[in-house]
Amino acid sequence: MAVYEYATINTSSTITAESGGELGDVRGKAVKFVDGKVQMPGAGEDSIGIVLLSESENVKTGNTVTIQVKDIGKWKAGAAVGVGDLLTSDAEGLCQKATEGQYVLARALSAATAKNDLVTIQIINAGYLKAGA
Repeated sequence: MAVYEYATINTSSTITAESGGELGDVRGKAVKFVDGKVQMPGAGEDSIGIVLLSESENVKTGNTVTIQVKDIGKWKAGAAVGVGDLLTSDAEGLCQKATEGQYVLARALSAATAKNDLVTIQIINAGYLKAGA
């Protein structure tokens, strides 16, 4: 019988991953996996999480970044959002209110009135928003 020294459950709210391209300043922005490496998502696409605000300002190909994948954190706004809004990524990785057919990564726990405002969010990975939701 095998005896394992460590649990196989990772309870951390963050992961690290390698950049698959020149991402520039991705602090507080959503990212996705493409062939196992981090890339910027398109507007409304499935995202894995939000890059921590403490990361480097200039992420180059092959750099490692830390990504929050669950719990409560901060996401830079791409437009005004309200408390309780279901959020998706815009084309820059910033948050915006999700519309039908877009992937819901988080729920807003605070409001934003302008681009680059920091929004307190809860990552929920809720899937694609259905009509009438």
